[in-house]
Amino acid sequence: MTQATRRMVLSALAATAAAGAIAGSPAQAQAVKTAKLGHSFADSHPRAAAMKRFAEEVAKASNGSIKIDVFGNATLGSEEKMLIAVQSGTVDFYMGALSPIATRKKELQIFDFPFLFASDKEAAAVLDGPAGTRLLTDLADMNMHGLVWSGGAFRNFSNSKRPVGSLADMKGLKVRVMQSPMALASFNAMGMNAVPMAFTEVYTALETKALDGYEHPFVDMYANKMFEVQKHLTVTNHVYTPVALVASTRFWSSLSPQQQAAVQAAAETTRSFQREVELRDAADVLKELQAKGMVATEMPPAELDAIRKAIQPVIEKNTEVIGAAFVNAFYGEIKKQRQ
Repeated sequence: MTQATRRMVLSALAATAAAGAIAGSPAQAQAVKTAKLGHSFADSHPRAAAMKRFAEEVAKASNGSIKIDVFGNATLGSEEKMLIAVQSGTVDFYMGALSPIATRKKELQIFDFPFLFASDKEAAAVLDGPAGTRLLTDLADMNMHGLVWSGGAFRNFSNSKRPVGSLADMKGLKVRVMQSPMALASFNAMGMNAVPMAFTEVYTALETKALDGYEHPFVDMYANKMFEVQKHLTVTNHVYTPVALVASTRFWSSLSPQQQAAVQAAAETTRSFQREVELRDAADVLKELQAKGMVATEMPPAELDAIRKAIQPVIEKNTEVIGAAFVNAFYGEIKKQRQ
């Protein structure tokens, strides 16, 4: 082998070695974006299953370029803390209610209006339409990118003191409500002593009798084993609370357009799955709660009308706070779905 040939061979070997080093370097390993997703739901909740599904869908749609680690059971903090973390970019995704930020994004308080929606189907249609899309888009000024309204459920009431089958039965009960001015005012108008509290603190407060009751969808009551600390259920379907899947603007901006499209597609696929599972579980869970010893009372229509009358001044006042034009337009979208 001539000296020139030897130099050519050594040069080729060096180039091959360099290429191999690059292929196995940390730089390539870092090409996979790893993200944290937080939610507050127990592992047995259908929303927890949906977020695992979302992580799988994102991995598939992005060809493995995005990996999402899901943290449930409020392991990343309360919903309010997780939302703050998403805004700062220390948590990349959040799925849950947006009520903790409703004081700063007043239009979100529309979802605390009692008896806003008549059915799950109606709520889904409005949320997926122009009104719901606008609310997600408007999260941009809070450093969040709204992906989808991923599910939702009607809330009902439970307490440990007595059966509640009328407006009069509600008076004096100390109950936890969402951290929302509208929810607080509504329950006080019903004659209850409403206490805003992070959900992570509710079970202990009910167990120690610091609270008499709270309101939540039946699926959540069962998933969080509230039958251990509550005896009486009341079927009211008084508020429909939607949950949203949002990303931090910081993480969203770090994605390529192709990756953003993959995440959005995965969110929409998961939305369909989540809603289907939520509705399926809701159909059976009331019986499960009763099997665990809870006693259910159906609120009569006349008493529901009495509740509507009691809270009407609260709705009128908060319509002005939120903005009459927005509220009227939102009700207009609902009306379209009922025609």
